[in-house]
Amino acid sequence: MTRTRRLLIAAATATVVTLTGCGSDDGTDDNRSPRQGEAGGTEDDLLQAIDDNLAAINDGDAEAVFASRSAACREEATVEEAAEAVGLVGALYGEISFETLEVLEFDGTTARVRGTTGIEALDSDDGEEGEGARWIWEEGAWRDDSCGEDSDDEAEDADEAATAPSDLPAGEGYDWGDGISLTVDGVTEMPLDSLGEYDSVPDGHTPFQVEMTIVNDGDQPLELDEFAIVVEGATNGGTVDSLYLMDQEYLEGRLAPGESKEHREAYSIDTAAHGRDLVVEGWRYTDELGSDTPTWVVTIP
Repeated sequence: MTRTRRLLIAAATATVVTLTGCGSDDGTDDNRSPRQGEAGGTEDDLLQAIDDNLAAINDGDAEAVFASRSAACREEATVEEAAEAVGLVGALYGEISFETLEVLEFDGTTARVRGTTGIEALDSDDGEEGEGARWIWEEGAWRDDSCGEDSDDEAEDADEAATAPSDLPAGEGYDWGDGISLTVDGVTEMPLDSLGEYDSVPDGHTPFQVEMTIVNDGDQPLELDEFAIVVEGATNGGTVDSLYLMDQEYLEGRLAPGESKEHREAYSIDTAAHGRDLVVEGWRYTDELGSDTPTWVVTIP
């Protein structure tokens, strides 16, 4: 997965993150002003827009999340990228709610808002000193305009892109350098008659399982919910759907030092339309959104 693509997902994920304290004081407010003639909105309208946006994230409504961003931010990403980001937020954190929400600045056309979620990874290290997220009144509504504050400069992007991990084959592991490694062992097709009575597969799709192994050779227990994978078609794209099986096990709890964990996750794809080749992205959320995201290229047998 390229550094540019990871930044797009991180920027979309920052719909939540920036509200929890991150921000910028580099003068972007002066350069990204609301359009002339905008009458402005109320503080109650602002808070309602933020509530609606968070509800859309929790509901997995990528179109609503995308529409809630400013025109400038919508030019920097697509609905498809927003959908991937919303799915990742759900996989990593589940349903999110604000414990606190504070309007730091407000003049009717621009505002800064800071909140806390109680999720350490999302809440800013800056605490009460965080600048908050920027919102602007645009097209008759309050819209999230924080995207410009979450980008790295081009030189840093190029440096990190040069060191991003290359595609790995099935069976080869990736080590983050702290003793924690992930291996995508392969994929297996699931016979339709092996599914349970209440397990469902979209018409025309082939169900399969991604098999992986997590190893903790570090010194500290590992929180297994740090991990999430994203699966995509590798021939001509194509939607890969998650399957929710009655007997599905989830990555939760801790993995002690010296231990390993084998895990399977179920998905489906229309192989007639999109082929049997897949890309599997291994996400590990630590304290840095931009940590390396290894990818594996695998094939459904």
